[in-house]
Amino acid sequence: EFRTYMEKLAQSKICISPFGQGELCFRDYEAMLSGTILLKPDQSRIKTAPDMFEEGRTYIGCKHDWSDLEEKIEYILDNFSELNEKLTLNIRDKFIQSYTVENFCMHYYNLFSNLSNIEKS
Repeated sequence: EFRTYMEKLAQSKICISPFGQGELCFRDYEAMLSGTILLKPDQSRIKTAPDMFEEGRTYIGCKHDWSDLEEKIEYILDNFSELNEKLTLNIRDKFIQSYTVENFCMHYYNLFSNLSNIEKS
C-alpha cells in the first residue's frame, strides 16, 4: 500500500531513483516529500523547468552506468548528518519557490509567445 511505502521511505536514509520513463520520476518527488536523500544519475545535462537538481546541493548524482553507486552510498552514509539536513532542506526550499502557479503560467506563456512561424489570430 502507498501509505506504508511512504512511511518506509521517510525512515530511509537514501532513495535511489533510476530514470523511469524519462529522467524525472515520481520517486524524486516522493523522496523530497519524505525528507530522504535523493541519489540518482547525474542530471547536469538535463534541462528541466524548473531545474530542481543541483549536484551536491539538492541531490547526489552518480554515473549513468551506476559504476560509482557503492562509492556514493558510502559517501552519503559517512556524511549523513551534514548531507541530510543540507540536501533535504535545499530541495524542499527550491521546490516551494519553483513550483508556483505564477512560475508554471509564465513558463508556458514564454514558451508559446516565443514560437516562430505562428500567426496570432
